[in-house]
Amino acid sequence: MGRANQQESGQGDYGTGAWIALGLGLVVLLGQLATRSQFLIEDSFIAFRYARNWAELGLATWNPGDNPPVEGHSTVLWVWLLRGAYAFGFSLPTAAQIMGAFFGCGTVALLHRFLVLDLGLRRTAGALGIAALVLHPPFVIWCSGGLETSAHTFFMFLAVRALLQERCASEGRFGLTAGLASVALIWVRPEGFLWVAGIALAVFLGTRLRPLSERPTRLRWSLTLGLSLAGLLILMLWRHSLYGAWLPNTVAAKSGISGAVLARGFDSTASWALLTLVPLALLVLAPFSLRGPQRSGLLTCLILCAGGVAYNILVGGDWMPYFRFLAPISPFLCAALAISLGHLPGRGAWAPGLPLVLIGALPLTGDFQHGIVPESALRTLNYRSFDQSKFRSERAQFKRSAKNLESFRAIGRALKALYPPTDSIVMGAIGAIGWESFMVVHDRNGLVDPEVAHLPHATESRPAESRSAGHDRRVPRAWFLKRKPTVLQALIVPQSALEEDSPAFEAAVRASARIVFGQDPKGEAPLRKAVIPRVRPVPAQVDFPRGYALLVWEYTEDTQRAQSFWQRYGY
Repeated sequence: MGRANQQESGQGDYGTGAWIALGLGLVVLLGQLATRSQFLIEDSFIAFRYARNWAELGLATWNPGDNPPVEGHSTVLWVWLLRGAYAFGFSLPTAAQIMGAFFGCGTVALLHRFLVLDLGLRRTAGALGIAALVLHPPFVIWCSGGLETSAHTFFMFLAVRALLQERCASEGRFGLTAGLASVALIWVRPEGFLWVAGIALAVFLGTRLRPLSERPTRLRWSLTLGLSLAGLLILMLWRHSLYGAWLPNTVAAKSGISGAVLARGFDSTASWALLTLVPLALLVLAPFSLRGPQRSGLLTCLILCAGGVAYNILVGGDWMPYFRFLAPISPFLCAALAISLGHLPGRGAWAPGLPLVLIGALPLTGDFQHGIVPESALRTLNYRSFDQSKFRSERAQFKRSAKNLESFRAIGRALKALYPPTDSIVMGAIGAIGWESFMVVHDRNGLVDPEVAHLPHATESRPAESRSAGHDRRVPRAWFLKRKPTVLQALIVPQSALEEDSPAFEAAVRASARIVFGQDPKGEAPLRKAVIPRVRPVPAQVDFPRGYALLVWEYTEDTQRAQSFWQRYGY
């Protein structure tokens, strides 16, 4: 690694150029986040509701009446942080954005220290590594969004950097840092303990390339692994005492490997590599650098990148924009690129490095959302085939997610004005509507419902290829009829549909029926005897689109009336 004396004293002479590179990198990242300050993904509101309920009810639960409560989120530490922010009066969406930016900037600073101080790379290579990170689409996008992804990325890189330091007088400090970062990683993701195991393996293999005198000591390893095991044990005991389970309910809801899942994961990974280009560049550049002085750090980063790719394939990728599950390996990817470029003679790193970084950032823009990859190639890798086989670029999916969130929040606000919190609603996208409506929410995907989570994958008449990542157990709305939910569908419709005999009402009902019965005709057939659509006006004081009303499918036990209604529409 080099520069052991500087590491022991905690000081290093970055040089003016290195400080400028770091400052510019942070400015570029914060500038991009500022332009996306309103981007929140719908799933982030699941953690928001848990944090609010914890603060207001004294229990981290989804539905206040659940007994026992269900751990339906994927990030204990993030919910804890949000709960603290709520206690101090912060808006949870705002707090999540601030924390995301904070951890993102922390990762950039860590990468800079790793490249310049730890590895001693030339300023050119270090600057290119920073530029690659702050322009890498998955990293940039998921420093916002409201989810824990940037915290996950930060703690991973912090643990690896601490473990990779050369042996010195600060073994205890490095072991404590790596151990605490590993504990945070275990608490921030359900599979965090697997990431910690992967980090330990990658660092162990990477440091085999060093002389014995430069490898981490047993003290560092003992502190890291000991704290990790203690953190895992504490988390599991806390979870079992509160939820009566050793693992979160989301593990049962989302787990399961099939051919369709692996195919989606492969297509997602291939799309990521083609769009961002850095992974493809490493396949060419990295082998020539594995004999250089930074080979230990390079091998560690490459192993972790391979682990991240394997994880993305095994879980089937993600339906969200810009490859969320691949974002945590971004600093390792960019560090490997910087090391590989650093071995080019003189200032030769600029010629291949700068165009590569800039071209890889093109998918962040509207005009070049496909980068330099032909759209036809990306269409063949469409891993969002669940969406009626429509292809959307990552940029288009990003904009669609933001638009959908706006609609979901408006629907949730309207439901809050129309129904008491003791009433219930059946939903697939539960986050924003659950957050805004305060209603009891029955989850079609099983994230907050153990009964659904433990069903086999084949719960719909739809083929497996038509389902989205993590939603392979989705059940029809009609599955919840035994619970007598209040509302089974809610949509924004023109206010002219308020008159039940009007053409607008008929058009609204037919459009909603195409959504429900068109997706799963067999599974949703029982709804024809159990629901009646109504269009309800939304009170003027509610933040809701003007000139629109809310169409709701309400549960009824009058089966004859429900059948008569749907027969008029040919169902």
